[in-house]
Amino acid sequence: MQSEFLKNLRASKVEKPVPLEMTFDRGNRRFLILWSDRHESIYSLEQLRKLCPCAVCREIRDKENEVRGELKVGSFTKIPLINPSIPQKIEVEEIEPVGRYAIQFRWNDGHDTGLYAFEYLRAICPCEQCSER
Repeated sequence: MQSEFLKNLRASKVEKPVPLEMTFDRGNRRFLILWSDRHESIYSLEQLRKLCPCAVCREIRDKENEVRGELKVGSFTKIPLINPSIPQKIEVEEIEPVGRYAIQFRWNDGHDTGLYAFEYLRAICPCEQCSER
């Protein structure tokens, strides 16, 4: 996804880390981001789909967390959603930039309403360093 979009994003005066490179690795079923602070995030497709930030998916996760006694209103949750409507082998059909702040995935289950803001993607980074925060 090296494009004019990423060049413009890097040129903007933003203090928060922004993506320098975004790579969809279809063969290994993962999405990689190299951030402006040189941190690298590697997301599985399953993780990205299960942590979709759209209102419907967030509501389902909030209810699931409430049942577990772990509701965190207004925060990002890293608790995976177990949802039988999500196919066992989730695939990305398309990835589109949204302004200078997010990307949007179109999944093989037909879902495409989640806008993955860069701040959200950084917050759900699965690496050991980020998981300790």
